[in-house]
Amino acid sequence: MKRLYFLLLVSLFVTHVAHAQLQKGNFQLGGSLNIYDKRTTYFDSSQEPFQTVEESGFGISPQFGYFLSESWVLGVSLSKKARKFKNSNPSFAISTEKSSSWGTGIFARKFIPVNEKLAFFGELETGIDWISLDIVQNPDNNPSSQIFNYNNFSTQFSLGVAFFPKKWISIETSISPLSYSYSNRTDNQVNVDTNYKTHDFNFGINTSSIFLGINFFINRQ
Repeated sequence: MKRLYFLLLVSLFVTHVAHAQLQKGNFQLGGSLNIYDKRTTYFDSSQEPFQTVEESGFGISPQFGYFLSESWVLGVSLSKKARKFKNSNPSFAISTEKSSSWGTGIFARKFIPVNEKLAFFGELETGIDWISLDIVQNPDNNPSSQIFNYNNFSTQFSLGVAFFPKKWISIETSISPLSYSYSNRTDNQVNVDTNYKTHDFNFGINTSSIFLGINFFINRQ
């Protein structure tokens, strides 16, 4: 019985402290930042390098949300992303890719408060990106280029933790272990009719799926 009372008191405390910064009718204003830079070298059976893949990029995503309850937030987001990719193989042609995009989407977030300073959350976001992609073969010797402009539809699920140094601000880190995207792109070159359809499902964690964020909470009361 004492244990039951203790659990009830803990539950009441958690609910109370959640009210301090997570209240129905409040607004959430903020976003996340993602920067990554990775390089992978492949070796043959003689331990000689035969291929190097380099990739770097960044993404920034401002968000605006509304608290439907003390733990649920529904909102809209914008995004800006850029990516560079280079594949170097001495035996074959070198290829590079540069892309940039703008996007918008909607999201739903569920907060799970731990105490007045800490809360876990899960977030589901779906949206569309308008992408410009430039692929160059042999950039240093007789280069040939393909330019694409297309849309990409995506959905991703994120898990994270939010730290509240003050009642009106949170500092967050999150991972996106599960995502899916679909794109249908057509070559923009004159007299060329090339079409690519891509379905991309990802499950796992890497440097490009770790995000840092900050949010401000606007109390309407």
